[in-house]
Amino acid sequence: MEKAKTVDLGTLDAVMNAVLPLVTTNLDNSKIVSMIQPLLTYSMPEENQDGFPFAHMPDDGSITGSDCVIPVTLEYNVTRLHQFLFPNEEYTSSPVVQGYSYQIVIDSGYGEEDIDTALGMDEVRKSPNGHRSCKTRRMWKPAVTVMIIKRMLGIKRL
Repeated sequence: MEKAKTVDLGTLDAVMNAVLPLVTTNLDNSKIVSMIQPLLTYSMPEENQDGFPFAHMPDDGSITGSDCVIPVTLEYNVTRLHQFLFPNEEYTSSPVVQGYSYQIVIDSGYGEEDIDTALGMDEVRKSPNGHRSCKTRRMWKPAVTVMIIKRMLGIKRL
């Protein structure tokens, strides 16, 4: 991000022209450009480079056909995100978040007991069948998570 702030407009334009054809979205290029411009004013400290979801398990597409991550659990991640954004406010997750979180736990098999593992995951191991996984003993359905998150955000295609 810091490097993008220092390059000339022509270089940024060339990068966007190279990258945007690779992105599948229902947003047109002018909307994407309008969303990117404010990002150049943000600063991102080296520490706290967490992403969302904070606690997650991977799928490289061998199960769902698409690369995605499973939030472990959605309720935990939403609560932690709220604490990050609003550190001085109390937060209780809504029944909708709790419902989606419950469904993701049911479909993936990853629950509260897996949060520490998901937070500490720094490398992905190969399972005996060759799939990338951190938990080889459970069958999970990450496509459901992607579908639920897309529905929550109103996104037609990720």
